[in-house]
Amino acid sequence: MKRTELPRAEALCARYLDKNRPVLAAVSGGLDSMCLLHFLRGEGYDVSCAHFNHQLRGEEAARDEGFVRAWCEKEDIPFYLGTGDVRAHARATGKSEEEASRDLRYAFLRETAQMLGAQIALAHHADDNAETVLLNFVRGTDLRGLCGMRPKQGDIVRPFLEQTREELVTYARAHNIPHVEDHTNADPNAAARNYLRLEILPRLRELNPRAPQHIATTARSLTALDDALEQAAEAALSHAKAQDGGISLSLDCFLAADEVVQPRILLHLADALGLGRKDIGRKQLDAICALAQRGGSADCPHRGRRADDGVLPRRAAKGGACGKRSPPMGQFRADAAA
Repeated sequence: MKRTELPRAEALCARYLDKNRPVLAAVSGGLDSMCLLHFLRGEGYDVSCAHFNHQLRGEEAARDEGFVRAWCEKEDIPFYLGTGDVRAHARATGKSEEEASRDLRYAFLRETAQMLGAQIALAHHADDNAETVLLNFVRGTDLRGLCGMRPKQGDIVRPFLEQTREELVTYARAHNIPHVEDHTNADPNAAARNYLRLEILPRLRELNPRAPQHIATTARSLTALDDALEQAAEAALSHAKAQDGGISLSLDCFLAADEVVQPRILLHLADALGLGRKDIGRKQLDAICALAQRGGSADCPHRGRRADDGVLPRRAAKGGACGKRSPPMGQFRADAAA
């Protein structure tokens, strides 16, 4: 197989990966990540392998670790191992095992990449992205959730994001790339993502064999719209000012932004105050935007507390100057526009 049979992966690598810097590939031992390791080396990158043992699957996890380590030794690829007690982390943080696994795995990847001065590459592909979009959709999401994953997201690059799983299977066969299977991937009841992959996507393919690709393509189109909204929010926030331990933004500045941009402005204000976006729901954002339109004041709950507990962004009342004195921290006051 000619390497140009993964042209979209080549294009993403050329765009987002620097050949003058090493690349750290996250490798579980599954087909996708083994293809990534093989592909990056073939493209001429100085690639290393990072494998994280979540210690959740007993002997099978040890098998995966041994398999990846042995293949890297055979191919003379540097191998880095991380381990962590996922269940203990989940108990300590109140997160699910899936979330806890991600926390520990990404922390290991970033720590190793920093040590090597490397870029991080993950093996997510177009089918994975379709699953992510559908999962976000059925759980409830906004525009950003419908964008799915991005080829470059912060310090993460996904070279295969525009290639399909079928294309990777063909690539693996052509190059005799070995891999191991996680038996839980074949269980539709093991995780919501498994159910989508094993039960829902096959039915969508009956309607259109290219359904996953079309979902991923739509996500890319929405990403451009999402970026435009972010830019508009950032432009509005250029008028915000730090004041008395909070952040103020005049009501005129806020209302001048389009209604679809206003929630983004509020999320950016929350970011600036160190509040987690996951802690601020659509109901709260809509309530604050409505308050800004009609004027007056109100208490807005946050994590089960009232606004006067000091958890909502401070902003200024209506006035030309963004630095006009604001209501106390935690209260959102919006005087009617003149």
